[in-house]
Amino acid sequence: MRHSVPGLLLAAMCCVGSLISIPSTAAAVNHTEGVLGVTDALTLVIDGLDEEMAAHGLSRIKVEQEISSRLLAAGVQVVPEGDLAATKNAGVLTLRIRLMRAPYFFFLYNINLTLRSKLPVNPDANAFTTVETWSDGWVGAMQPTDVGQLQGFAEELLARFLEQRAAERGN
Repeated sequence: MRHSVPGLLLAAMCCVGSLISIPSTAAAVNHTEGVLGVTDALTLVIDGLDEEMAAHGLSRIKVEQEISSRLLAAGVQVVPEGDLAATKNAGVLTLRIRLMRAPYFFFLYNINLTLRSKLPVNPDANAFTTVETWSDGWVGAMQPTDVGQLQGFAEELLARFLEQRAAERGN
């Protein structure tokens, strides 16, 4: 039986399409023990959400509101960046999402949640620097219609962060 080149190409494209229709992920975790339990306040930074992501169903405002409300429900105060220096036991929680259009109509993504804790330089002058003490994230591929699922991925990363924080606090 002979197969035509266009027929084989169509079959190959269908196979590839079925593989990338399910978001695939690879995880990475970095954690400094004992830091999460003493983190009482966070400045939230959302990085990388752009208009193209919004066009595919990923809203910066919705993501920020969801994360802020879950932090508050867990007893973590959300403070503006300008109040970080004066806030004791604080850090910066950054959600970074990168999305790159790849060939054959799918996206490559990288989503990462990182905590940078305050490290005093001069306690008398409220001078500090930050050091990365916790991070978790995924990389993978998805179809454009699945981009809205990145919000669920962000919420899952936040749940992991809050679970580890609660465990360190003994809750």
